[in-house]
Amino acid sequence: RVLTGTGESVSNLAILLIPADQSRWRTRTSSLAVISQGNGSYSVSGAPGEYFVFLLRNSSQINETWIREHAANAQRVTLLPKESKSLNLTAPPQ
Repeated sequence: RVLTGTGESVSNLAILLIPADQSRWRTRTSSLAVISQGNGSYSVSGAPGEYFVFLLRNSSQINETWIREHAANAQRVTLLPKESKSLNLTAPPQ
């Protein structure tokens, strides 16, 4: 789920998983995206690999420069074949 710092659900927030492998940043199909639901829940699946996790209110301005600038502070997640993970994510302040 996506939650505020005080534990409240956050809806309509973009959750982006962008490959940690910089050579894949130009390929839009290598990124995973989903919008959080009313109770903050989300579900996303994708190819195995390591990803940066970004939470955004407006994801239209994502490009290689933006990823490079924000990657150092991004949460990382590794997806393994046939693995299921649950992540609670903290939304950025408005």
